[in-house]
Amino acid sequence: MKYLQLVRQHWLVLLIATVISGVVVTGLSFLPDQLYRSEVQLLIVQEQQETADSYTSQKAAEKLGNNLVNVIETFNFLDKVIATGYLTEEEFSVDAKDRKDQWEEKVDARMIPETGILIIEGYSTNPGKAEDIALGVAQVFTTSASDYHGGGESVDITLIDGPITSTKPVKPNIPLNGVAAAALGLMVAYSFFLLRMESKEIVSDRQQIQYESLPGSGPVFPLESPKYKVLDEYPNEEMNFGAVTEDPGDSDVISMNNHIKGDE
Repeated sequence: MKYLQLVRQHWLVLLIATVISGVVVTGLSFLPDQLYRSEVQLLIVQEQQETADSYTSQKAAEKLGNNLVNVIETFNFLDKVIATGYLTEEEFSVDAKDRKDQWEEKVDARMIPETGILIIEGYSTNPGKAEDIALGVAQVFTTSASDYHGGGESVDITLIDGPITSTKPVKPNIPLNGVAAAALGLMVAYSFFLLRMESKEIVSDRQQIQYESLPGSGPVFPLESPKYKVLDEYPNEEMNFGAVTEDPGDSDVISMNNHIKGDE
């Protein structure tokens, strides 16, 4: 309940933090290069041996595909892609580290589990160039994959789908970045107010404990206020002040004053 109360008390600050975080990160997402994506799919088929079942052959093809995924980012593979004519040397830096980073930014690959399908993705600031990257990688795999595996002619790699190219940039994912930043800003602002509230409660509890530990201190019980009855009018009967005695045998009332006078 106190958590909802915290939101009600600081809803304006929470809203401002959410909006500012989302807007700032969305704006910053436009600074890097906007990359398009082109995708192709390759099917890896390994010839089934007489002593192996279809499941074993499929697992072998999947393992082979995972090995090929790791090969893509090497300089040797990049040289083969450039040799296809889809890419040129001028598109890459002469520095080895920068060259490798640029190539890793342009290509990505993954296997679909238990299918033998290898997905190749090419990225570039131009949709046509992203398509060229994906086709260049696919051509190397369909013609020269035997250089990277020991299966020889028993392994067949075929282009089965693509290229499929995006019509809008996909990297960075601007909408996703904005939503994630807004959620993070909300969480940070809420956590700040929550921690501040809990710290105040801790300080209050410590002060209470210190007070109760003082000598002579103890639980305080509230005292009831005295109740007074206000008469609306004076009583009709005659008021006798002083001690009054009644004689059982006499109806006369003897006052203390009369009694004192008689003694005198």
